[in-house]
Amino acid sequence: MRIIWYMMDSLSACKVRACNTEGFNSHNNADLADGLMEEIAENGIVLPYCYGYGETLASTSSMHTGRTAKELRADTPHDAKAYQAPSCFVENLRQLDFRSALYRNLLGENYELRFIGPSKKFNELLHAPFERVFCDGDPCLPLREIENLPNREQYFFERSEQPSFNLIHDMGLHDDPEWLERGDMASYTSSIKRAVGRMEDNLRFLNYSEAEDFLIVTSDHGLTLKPYDAMFFDPTLDASEHSKSWPHLITDFKLRCVFMLRGPGISHQRIESPATVADILELLNAALPIEGLGQSLSLENKIAEIDRREGVISSVSASIYGNPFSDRFRLWHHSHFIYVQDQAKWVHSIGSDSKFFRIVLDDTALQETLLPVRPSEVPAEFRAYLKDYFSIKEEIPKLLKSWTHVLKNSRNRAY
Repeated sequence: MRIIWYMMDSLSACKVRACNTEGFNSHNNADLADGLMEEIAENGIVLPYCYGYGETLASTSSMHTGRTAKELRADTPHDAKAYQAPSCFVENLRQLDFRSALYRNLLGENYELRFIGPSKKFNELLHAPFERVFCDGDPCLPLREIENLPNREQYFFERSEQPSFNLIHDMGLHDDPEWLERGDMASYTSSIKRAVGRMEDNLRFLNYSEAEDFLIVTSDHGLTLKPYDAMFFDPTLDASEHSKSWPHLITDFKLRCVFMLRGPGISHQRIESPATVADILELLNAALPIEGLGQSLSLENKIAEIDRREGVISSVSASIYGNPFSDRFRLWHHSHFIYVQDQAKWVHSIGSDSKFFRIVLDDTALQETLLPVRPSEVPAEFRAYLKDYFSIKEEIPKLLKSWTHVLKNSRNRAY
């Protein structure tokens, strides 16, 4: 058995036809999912309304552990300890003697392979889950001349009788030069087309077999167009710019993630109810025919559980100091909390004058139209979650962790 997890960084579910309503045709994207992605969706399990956290580290950690951002203490996601978890998907596979390998980009630029054999030990899920899911001491092999590898089977498990897990973290869309330069919808659309083509090339290179292999396709978040994403590359922008641009962060275009699973024995299921990336682990455990993987629910019961929910809660990570990748504090927090129920989205914003907003869901929106509302108009389940999240019991550990992180960084850097 071979499991291939293909994570396409920054692919908005709103740009994939299979993850939207029938006939969806916003932003001239109807042809983006034709071919491979459409075929995967039509023959496997699809979670079309899967909400993440708008940020790679929080979303992917939640996928692998089944834990929410709150449970992972992901208010400071650049702090490695925030992502430690007692178990995760790859750790469960390791316990079952799966051989595992991580490929970054694979056939794209700056590609490399991080390899771990069955005798080595997985570490906790650290702050960069697709980069450091393996032990710190594992070798990193740049695949500059893949065709000249002395033993291809050692790195790609193509004919292995032992079960294997291959994880591809494809950063090509996120780092596409055209997108980075222009940051508009046309450049994003053309970048996705190149990314889907590269995905087909990568799977062909791995000799992916529809009849024999299990294929998981996910994304971690979508991209927001300029000016907001300029904050990630322009160190001169300050936090005041964030206050003008944060509505870009709470759109479905940014928050929704792709999730598809295809493989032998898996029938087509489209789960229309909203879910979160924290549901992915249990869906995988239930759907994959692997004895001892850690199934707690059958697939039917997991789907029924999702369908019974009144709504789902998500949140958005944002830097409180403007540019999150500067050498200042690298301190993040969850600045906006989102509750999705029926055809509405409710937002709690920490930094705005009005704390609560209501939004009508719109797949095509790149910036939401916010209607301020009173707390009494907000669903009770959402109010209860926020009350618990910001309770003294919850806040003290978060504050201590945040300021310990700030002090540690301030001692190590000169400003």
